[in-house]
Amino acid sequence: MRRHLLPVAVLAAVLGLAPSAGAGTLFVLKGRGWGHGVGMSQWGAFGMAKDGSTYRQILGHYYAGTTVEPRSNPRVRVELASGRTSLELGSRQAFRVSDGTRNVTHGAGNATVRKTRRGRIKVEGIRHSFKSPTTFRAGTAPIRLGSTEYRGKLVVSIRGGRLRAENRLRMEHYIRGVVPRESPASWPAAALEAQAVAARSYALASGSGKCGGAFCPDTRDQVYGGLSGEEGSTNAAVAATAREVVVSGGHVAQTFFHSSSGGRTANSEDIWSTPVSYLRGVRDRRDLVRENPNRRWTVLRTPRQLRSGLGLPCTPNGASLVRDSSDRVGGIRACGITADGGDSLRWELELKSNRFWLGTLRIKASDRHIEWGQRRTLSGRAQDVANSSLTYRRSGGSWRTSRAVTGRFSVRIRPRSTTTYRLGPRAFGTSARVRVQPRLRITTVGARSLAGTMRPRRAGTTISVQRLKGGAWTTVDTATVNAEGAWRARFRVDPGRYRAFAARGQGLVAGASPTIRVSA
Repeated sequence: MRRHLLPVAVLAAVLGLAPSAGAGTLFVLKGRGWGHGVGMSQWGAFGMAKDGSTYRQILGHYYAGTTVEPRSNPRVRVELASGRTSLELGSRQAFRVSDGTRNVTHGAGNATVRKTRRGRIKVEGIRHSFKSPTTFRAGTAPIRLGSTEYRGKLVVSIRGGRLRAENRLRMEHYIRGVVPRESPASWPAAALEAQAVAARSYALASGSGKCGGAFCPDTRDQVYGGLSGEEGSTNAAVAATAREVVVSGGHVAQTFFHSSSGGRTANSEDIWSTPVSYLRGVRDRRDLVRENPNRRWTVLRTPRQLRSGLGLPCTPNGASLVRDSSDRVGGIRACGITADGGDSLRWELELKSNRFWLGTLRIKASDRHIEWGQRRTLSGRAQDVANSSLTYRRSGGSWRTSRAVTGRFSVRIRPRSTTTYRLGPRAFGTSARVRVQPRLRITTVGARSLAGTMRPRRAGTTISVQRLKGGAWTTVDTATVNAEGAWRARFRVDPGRYRAFAARGQGLVAGASPTIRVSA
């Protein structure tokens, strides 16, 4: 099963609680939960246990019409490594190495294991080589691969010319290594006991696993940490529920579980197309406990990201959701088509779950580059996004709130310096930047000077007086703006085309005056 209980900081980095995005349309996806949503919610189990529910009550809530019954304790196999050129195996005490023909005791410590040119297995510290597979058995201390210790035995074989290592042990010992990797050991006992039964049932119902006849040690099956990963509280939960599994119709149920349902679990057919009698969606209010970091989340996606993730034929400016019977997203309508939902949707859009709602933010300035003193229109839309507001920040300043917005809006603006306008809740959203250039004018032309004005009045600003020569503007003299916003450049004014130019600075972008023609 999928390991979902990661630190909140990691989640934010993975799922992109983005800062202010570029101008245009932005899709705001507000969701709940993490995982596929089918079967038991681990955070829901936590909430129910916190309220006093037993593990049997927790399992009965998530797996409809099932019972809890005892089963056998079979041997299982877990793949720990594959495709390796060497392995480090050993123990804190002496251990045994055997291939069925040769049985040798190796001293304490780790030994490097390699494949020989003849396709045999060579163990460092032992003179002879072994045939594949070779078994490593513990003595008075557990056997280990690298620094991780395991119950049972380790078996090394050669597959495809590379080394593969398996842990072979009893089911109960395997589950001891799974539960603390799937649920925090600090959780209430009933939640850990429910996790133990669900993990045991899932393993028995899944058969031999997804790693070449063995269980994978990661999210492809269940996360497994071996003996080194065990905890006292989780071992107690495994022991308290020893050999118990969830049963439906006389068969062990495939007890899917996930991190957080977001308040409602899903019908199996809404996620994987196949209906299963005991995998029915249920209301799951205890999943929304305050301790659950995934009870609510917000993710932003640009139109290009939506197009890429869903394989749309166009870059959408709008989209709508199709909800399924589990109140999750069964599809997204955009560009004249409906992209399928289900479990694939959260992978395509890199979301925590497919239980989300879609809002749209759009902002646009009628002109992105204006002269000081001019007015322009700022328009946009905040559709299905709560607490949305229009904020602005002048160059070098801090964000200030202009107004709350809902639905379509249009406002007249007259920025006094380059200003960024942002639409969105809190610290993220879509933005439009309006660049403001100074208002420069040449007002007086003499034989030996040109004079003019600058607005806003920025005393000390250098004005370059430029003449058009050979198709390029060339500076012929400079002047300095005084406190009244006036300037004068003194030079011999020959016939030609002239303009005044000010470089970028003090919150303004570079700008030039209208061109004038000087005759003889």
